[in-house]
Amino acid sequence: MLSSDCDRRVERLLGAAQCAHLAGHVHAALDQLGTALEAVSVPSLRIELEHARGRIAARSGEAARARDWLTATAARCEHDDRAKAAEILADAVLPSLRAGSPADAVRIARRSKRLARGRGHRIELVSTLMLGVALLFSGDHDDGVALIEHIDADASKQSPGDKPHPHLGAALAAAGRHERARELLAGSIAEARNAGAVDMLPYALVRLAGVELDTGRWRVAAAALTEAVQLAEETGGSADHGLALGTLAWLEAARGDAEGCRAHVEEALELAGRLGAGSRLDRAAAALGLLELGCGRPERAIAPLEEAWRLQQETGWSDAALTPHHFPT
Repeated sequence: MLSSDCDRRVERLLGAAQCAHLAGHVHAALDQLGTALEAVSVPSLRIELEHARGRIAARSGEAARARDWLTATAARCEHDDRAKAAEILADAVLPSLRAGSPADAVRIARRSKRLARGRGHRIELVSTLMLGVALLFSGDHDDGVALIEHIDADASKQSPGDKPHPHLGAALAAAGRHERARELLAGSIAEARNAGAVDMLPYALVRLAGVELDTGRWRVAAAALTEAVQLAEETGGSADHGLALGTLAWLEAARGDAEGCRAHVEEALELAGRLGAGSRLDRAAAALGLLELGCGRPERAIAPLEEAWRLQQETGWSDAALTPHHFPT
């Protein structure tokens, strides 16, 4: 703020915002970006600021708004910097899914992949990975898994110092590749802890918990989810908070903890109502139905499960995170 040169001040505010986000200070990061956006005059710096704002909003705010910010930013730089536009569009895929729009996510991911062609190995990898994820949740399961496995095979060939993309572990979990997903997610979590970087930690913990749930390690899953809920709440990662609460509610339903399940479903669905339907579809929507079935009340399970089914049909959502996979008809 004391920098006399306006452009240097904007650059430093951007750096401060990125560091604040890594450290889990979401609101401080957004404030710094807002101040920088009011003063920026260099077009390339504006793109960087708007990209950072969209990425942070994707984890802490309304998913549809974050998606729209990112796609608009990509459109502004598409002709001058195709690689940057491809990167921004790749970052718009997950908020599109969280907004409950898998078809939009596929469209955005395909556009990212087209722009990334010939623009360097890293951006081609990222765009292909996000297309694989989008295809999984839109019902094109086989093609989605094939792309994700291709990226994983490529990552396995890299030198030990090259870190895999942070979303690769979550993508492998959604594809049902549990052992490899556990390995990558556990590595990402350990690196985040060592660096004190908590921006992605709640999300990685939720996705690791999903792997542990699917493979029967419920105590490990419960510990990961409890930490994810606490961290997401403390850091302002509202989207990750909703995912963690919904997954925790599912686990509580499976364990027969009616009080905990109902409380966490209510909170998760309230967050999903504000942030995006995709968070609701992740696990929270089915938790109450599972609870009623486990309590021996199948007639009371019908309404919540029918509502989850209706929402899936409306959005074209394929429940790729659960086995057996649900494909839209």
